[in-house]
Amino acid sequence: MTKKKEIQEELKSLPSVDALLVHPEMKNIALPHELILSELRASLEEERQLILSGNRNGKSTKEETAKKIAESVSRKLRQDFLPSMKKVINATGIILHTNLGRAPLSQTVLKKVKEISGGYTNLEISLENGKRSDRNQHIEGLLKALTGAESAAIVNNNAAAVLLAINSLAYKKECIVSRGQLVEIGGSFRMPDVMERAGTKMVEIGTTNRTHLKDFENAISPETGAIVLVHTSNYKISGFTKFPEHKEIVELAKKHSIPVIFDLGSGALTDLTKFGLPEEELVAEIVKTGIDLVTFSGDKLLGGPQAGLLVGSKEVIEKCKQNPLMRVLRCDKVTLTAMEETLKLFAEPEKLSETHAVYSLFSTPLEELKKRAEIAVAKLSKKSDEYSVEIREVTGEAGSGSLPVAELPSVAVCITSVKYSVETVSAKFRKLKVPVIGYINNDTFFIDFRAISKNDIELLAESILKVIGSE
Repeated sequence: MTKKKEIQEELKSLPSVDALLVHPEMKNIALPHELILSELRASLEEERQLILSGNRNGKSTKEETAKKIAESVSRKLRQDFLPSMKKVINATGIILHTNLGRAPLSQTVLKKVKEISGGYTNLEISLENGKRSDRNQHIEGLLKALTGAESAAIVNNNAAAVLLAINSLAYKKECIVSRGQLVEIGGSFRMPDVMERAGTKMVEIGTTNRTHLKDFENAISPETGAIVLVHTSNYKISGFTKFPEHKEIVELAKKHSIPVIFDLGSGALTDLTKFGLPEEELVAEIVKTGIDLVTFSGDKLLGGPQAGLLVGSKEVIEKCKQNPLMRVLRCDKVTLTAMEETLKLFAEPEKLSETHAVYSLFSTPLEELKKRAEIAVAKLSKKSDEYSVEIREVTGEAGSGSLPVAELPSVAVCITSVKYSVETVSAKFRKLKVPVIGYINNDTFFIDFRAISKNDIELLAESILKVIGSE
């Protein structure tokens, strides 16, 4: 057979577009017909060109080629066009989990967001005089009341708040910071990098574990723009340590007319010890020390949407608001609505266990978690030959980057298998329609209940049954 005839025979082995459209691999792809048709035609043309150029790897039957094209197009369409973001069940035991979206929003917040996001709102208009207004107005009054600060503003995350603060107060000047506070947060994002991008020169003082007031004083020069304090919210230094009191630093700064910026990281608005967590200095207490500007996250201990909050003196906050970066970093109506409603919850701190999604998870009693774990495995009617399931008491965490040494007693369903590796078991749960994200320890897959909402227990029970009960 000549080369030309071989090519013709191979071209005849290509399936028709109609055959590909009804291929089993193309079922349940809820996308426009024209889009699917276009992708199939493009893939067929690519296969045709491979044949004509002689670069096709081996010969295939029409059925084999159809399966190959249908699988490829199906995979591409699902990756490119079907929803990527989806609900998951957080079974890691970490309540404020960065990779899982941090704080779950409270029901009153979700209700208000739904109401606002579907239409128009008074984002930047005064309903009193009809003129343009500042979008910060929606959260400023609440933050002033909750923290005692003179003024407040909001941007899209705390790193942005720090960037804005330093750029507004110390652009082309120097910032003094202790070596023990040069933290690195997730994704190799380091404080020195933020300072560099803010246009300031960093002046390191002290040592990793000990910094004295005289270190700050000796570093002050005519080029000093600000003193920057950083809360080490993602790690802890203990032992032979030393650091000046905030009031001492404030007094020194005022003596030299230098502003003090405090990157608080998480930012607590209520007494955490009531929820079984370590004591954390409240934002209001820090503001009382006279620190000019305090920044903190909206989606950590505040339990709201991703945002960066700035509170402090009216003069300093106004400089931040007037900075052109403010427009770059500002929040939209959805974030502002969610933050406003979240802040309102802290007006009644005694009710947070009932009204606030995060503080409800913090305060769920151990006995209640045990009951939920029992409900989750109750549908496993018989003992599996392939899996072993056990309920154990474990230790959960408050959250990554929030409280570095905070641990909470918890309960977990622990799963092992004689048939599958623990990695395979974990993958089975991740591949569910609503993925269950647990953790692996000592060849065991853990489903920790500390961060699982009561409303998700029935769904979790069905998930466990689907993975284990189907064997």
